[in-house]
Amino acid sequence: MLQSPNFLYHVERGSGIMDAAGERIIDYEAASRLAFTLWGSTPDDVLLAAAAAGELSTPEGIARHARRLVEDPAVAARVNDYHFRWLELAALSSSSKDAALFPDYSSELVGSMLEETRRFVEDVTLTGDGALHALLTAPYGFADARLASLYGVEGAGADWSRVEFGADDPRAGLLTQGAFLAGHSSSSNRTSPILRGVYVLRRLLCQDIPDPPPNAQATEPPPSPTPIVTTRDFFEWKTGMAECQGCHVQINPVGFAFEDFDAIGRHRSAEAGEAVDARGALNLGGQRLEFEGAKEFSAVLAGRSEAQACYARNWLRYLWGRADTEDDLRTLTTLRTKLSSRDYGVRDLLLDITSSAAFLHISRQPAGSNED
Repeated sequence: MLQSPNFLYHVERGSGIMDAAGERIIDYEAASRLAFTLWGSTPDDVLLAAAAAGELSTPEGIARHARRLVEDPAVAARVNDYHFRWLELAALSSSSKDAALFPDYSSELVGSMLEETRRFVEDVTLTGDGALHALLTAPYGFADARLASLYGVEGAGADWSRVEFGADDPRAGLLTQGAFLAGHSSSSNRTSPILRGVYVLRRLLCQDIPDPPPNAQATEPPPSPTPIVTTRDFFEWKTGMAECQGCHVQINPVGFAFEDFDAIGRHRSAEAGEAVDARGALNLGGQRLEFEGAKEFSAVLAGRSEAQACYARNWLRYLWGRADTEDDLRTLTTLRTKLSSRDYGVRDLLLDITSSAAFLHISRQPAGSNED
């Protein structure tokens, strides 16, 4: 019995009812899909009763119960978990920094960083009606006394408070928060523009950036003709060989946009006595996009359809735990258009996912792309 696929796997049998999109799921399968998709848990009594009463046999019935689930506070855990994973913050809690260079860095500060991101994500997506554009550009954050000191803002005490960023402030959105910046700086004594650039290309733009070859770290380029002073100088020298340029011609100019923040997320205008150069560029959709600093770059990303589509694509992969099927790609085409509206929020996105053909039908198709 314990070796049966019906025990080991989540098996959906389908209703046997076919329509133009394929075979429909049955009510109890719909109840399970709704609960695991929106809450990450088993159906509650209301969903089970709805399944027993045949209320989930139509798209309208499923939509009605989906609205109940996305309005319930239980959805917050799902939304936070998605963004925590999407931002790749798991390693932040175990990261370390050079105590001589960053004496303020501590496990308590890391806890404050993660708490700010949680509060910000919930405020944008659940208290408000925001999605990607607001997540990347909202001109405010949350701070306790530790973060207020790091960010150089006034008015925040021991308890948490919302802090507003002015037009001239270098911060806005998730990519200028301490959690993201410190979490994507693996070195103990300097920033990691390569990690930051790879993250943006892979997770915000869904581009296929391969891992470095096994001997990449051991390969030393020829001596630099100019002095190496800043982190940007170092990585331009380190990745300057022809065999590195196939990838780093894309990665470096993106990662350098974050150089106006140090390895723990403190803003800076100089490094080692030299002015920080946070200029970057990105070739996207046949255009060369230029920007300076993380805030300006975030605004550029927020307005791009490629980033909006990638955000939705990552949601689908997270919710359904699979690579893209043809049905998923058709769902993405619909979502991509809707995400361009700033009035289209995460709740809207989740509701549209649960009303898609891919959600309402048994998937019999082989996976398409295996990108992750």
